[in-house]
Amino acid sequence: MSRRKKNSEFQFGFGHFVRLIIFGLLCYSAINYLSKNKTTIDPSTILGVTSSTQLPPNIKTAIDQIISHIPPAQKEQLNQILSNSGQFSGKIPQFIEQKIIEFKKDIITQIYQNILKSIEKK
Repeated sequence: MSRRKKNSEFQFGFGHFVRLIIFGLLCYSAINYLSKNKTTIDPSTILGVTSSTQLPPNIKTAIDQIISHIPPAQKEQLNQILSNSGQFSGKIPQFIEQKIIEFKKDIITQIYQNILKSIEKK
């Protein structure tokens, strides 16, 4: 690679033209290749799912087999956790509102403290 002067202007030469033509041909051939080999994939044919909420039968059997290997004590704990999760659904919006109020209070106290500090500096 030869060094160019820092202040030299760009000159469009024959080498640049050839590189531009090669780049254009590569882009053109890539676009044509990709547009000809277009395939549409239907997910229902792959998984055997008729609706988005159904699980394929092989996944259902796999889940059932996994659940059958869980010891009974852990199954009871899992059922208790799942049944208790409904208790927290009503408390989540209240918790969010409480945190927003606390955040607003913190902002107001910070602004108040900054105003007091600026007054004391004067």
